[in-house]
Amino acid sequence: MTPKSRNYLSRLTMAFLGLLVSGCGGAGAKDPVQAAKNEANAPQLTDHWESNCIKSKVLDASLRINYDFGGDIFKETQVYFSEEDCRLDAVAATLEYSGTFKVYTNSSPNQLDFDYTQALLTAKNERGRSLLDDLDFCGVEVWTINEVQNITTRERSLKCPIKGTPHARLDIFRVIGDNRLEMGSGYIEKAADQPAERPSEFAADAPFFKK
Repeated sequence: MTPKSRNYLSRLTMAFLGLLVSGCGGAGAKDPVQAAKNEANAPQLTDHWESNCIKSKVLDASLRINYDFGGDIFKETQVYFSEEDCRLDAVAATLEYSGTFKVYTNSSPNQLDFDYTQALLTAKNERGRSLLDDLDFCGVEVWTINEVQNITTRERSLKCPIKGTPHARLDIFRVIGDNRLEMGSGYIEKAADQPAERPSEFAADAPFFKK
């Protein structure tokens, strides 16, 4: 066994033991073995990541995207604002995806595979409620502020212009320094769900930062 192999095996064993000590990963692991592999291969990914304020194409407002990675479970939260500057007092709606992920660091660039299994949408202020209500968004006729709507099984349509679940997303990633995460370009426009569609370039103009 090479020194590199021994080092990887050591990191994998320590990560797996850590998951066992914490109750097989708790909320951070659906598959403890995969969770241990993720932690061993890319421990720097485990954290809360937040994008800059960007223009929303769905609710005609501003948008910030957050990621939380832990074990083999991720959460992607799209926070929509009723103002253009992503002010915290102007959160109109949140779209929260969750599922599992796998990382592969034996390729260049590093690969990040998502398996989306749930989608939850919530109106957070009157502006968001009114927009969603007027559109009967995703087939929900009555929207109430802070009432979570499970839209996991809704089909994509003009009234539901979001990626349905379950679905796969094949991406790439790199962590620069201690607090900058970059993923593949093109995700906002179209998520790759086939190996041939996996991005080959990074979206350097759309980074995420640890918060």
